[in-house]
Formats: sequence, structure tokens, C-alpha cells
Amino acid sequence: MRAPALPSLMSASSAAARGGPAALKQASGIIELRDYTIRPSEFKCFLNLSEEFSSARASVYKGFLGMFTADTGGNVSRVVHLYYFEDYHARDAARKAAAADAQWQRYTDAARTCLLAKESTILLQSPEAMAAAGVACASDFRPPVNDPNKDLQVVYELRKYQLHPGGGGVKKALSAFQHGYSGMGVLHGTAAARTGPPLAVVDVEQLHARLPSLPAKLAADGVGQLALVAYSDVGLMNQVFEIYRYPSAEHMIQACTRTRTAAAWQESKATVYSLCRDFSITLLHPASFSPWN
Repeated sequence: MRAPALPSLMSASSAAARGGPAALKQASGIIELRDYTIRPSEFKCFLNLSEEFSSARASVYKGFLGMFTADTGGNVSRVVHLYYFEDYHARDAARKAAAADAQWQRYTDAARTCLLAKESTILLQSPEAMAAAGVACASDFRPPVNDPNKDLQVVYELRKYQLHPGGGGVKKALSAFQHGYSGMGVLHGTAAARTGPPLAVVDVEQLHARLPSLPAKLAADGVGQLALVAYSDVGLMNQVFEIYRYPSAEHMIQACTRTRTAAAWQESKATVYSLCRDFSITLLHPASFSPWN
């Protein structure tokens, strides 16, 4: 009996098949994650100002990836935004240009009174984990073109793992995401990963059992786009982050149920959870002017 058709790994992953480059660009550079707490009474004002001066942001911060409001999963008076820089020199240059830009200074002067707190964390992407999932550099991530679910409320799932200090926890967690079962020796994109019958006729459980962790998760998910796998370089250390895009919160919940059939992903999660001190999930909604929309 033929098993139900599954999305290919590349169609289940992000940039490579949904608007991204055909040849994967290795994840590099730095990602700045800025997390602002907004005065509840000024939340709408802050978003309106950010939209009004969105062109100024795009002008001075060429690597602006997105701005998001928190829907659920902790403090909902949060605004999270992400920026890509080639390196720390590029970040310094962008900040210097922003300080000299009159429009940007008008925005920051007006928005400052809306803020209660500002936090910044610098992240490094995991090129091995992202390549194993068939995902390019976060700077190349693109939401789907002609999305059939465009009328739904898009969510970005921000998964944050706070690991215990010491013991190489970050390396172990990223390795678990990349490989799944220890000693499997199968990497996405290699000939070994493509042996056997076509995906459409493979038994689902056998397919998941022979895939590395993230490809197994994405194949079972079928709808989520992996945008980022990274870890903290400056800020609170021993943090690992994942960001996925879904057409809606309901799509995310249904996908989560499906991924429970991905044995490699479940094995990977068990390994990562054993390294964790805390684990949180926040659902974010992109702002209207966000490149990641």
C-alpha cells in the first residue's frame, strides 16, 4: 500500500524552496536580537511610530529582518526585532550611520518615552544545523510567495533553550539538532540520505527513523519554515534559539502533533531537554513593515 505523499525535505524547509536561493548560502555573520518592553499605555503609539519611520530603519539598517509583537508565551508587552550584520565592524558602522541620520534620530527621540526596558543579545547561527535542515543563512530567509494562507494571522515561534553552564552544552544541543540519533551517520543532502524508494512511497515511520533530527522534524511538520538556529555570543550565555514561521497558531499546534511521529526529532529533543535549565516558547506576530512577514 502506498504511503501518503510527503513534502520533500527541501520543500518542507525554508529559504531553499520557498523563495530562497537554489544553492544554499552558508549561515554566517551575526544576528542581533533586540527585546523591548513597552509601556502598555504606549504600545500602539510605539508601533505607529515604528511604521511611520520604517523607511528610515530600512535605510540605516540594511540587514533589518523583522519586528514582532508578542502574542502569548510570557510578557506580552514585548516587541522583538532582528538584524543581520556581516560582522561586528558592520554593526558598528550601521549604528554610527544611524546616529547621524536625522530621520532615525527623530524616530528614536519620539519612541524613547514608550519604552520601559531594552535588551540586546548577539547570536551566531549554526551553519551545520541549518545546512542539515536545508536552510540557508537567516539573511536569505523569505516567507512563501503567493501564500494560500495569506488571510490568516502569521506566527513566528521563538523557541529559547537556556542551558546549564559548562560541559559543552551548546555544542551538544546543536549536534543533537543536527544529527538526531547518535552514530546515525546520515546528513541531509548526501547520497546516503537519498537512498531507498522515493519519499512518496516510503513508509512514514521508516522515513523519519533514517533522517537527521531537523529534516525529520520538518518533513513531519510539512508547513513550518525554519528561519534560524543560533546561540548567544554576547549577552546571557548558553542560550540556543530556533525560529519557525507558521501560517497561524493553529497550523503550529497541528504541526507539533505531527512531529511526534518523527523519532529522530523526539530523540533530539530529549537530549536537548536534558541539557536545559529553562525552555520557553513565545508566539510572535510580524509588524506590517517587517521583511519577515
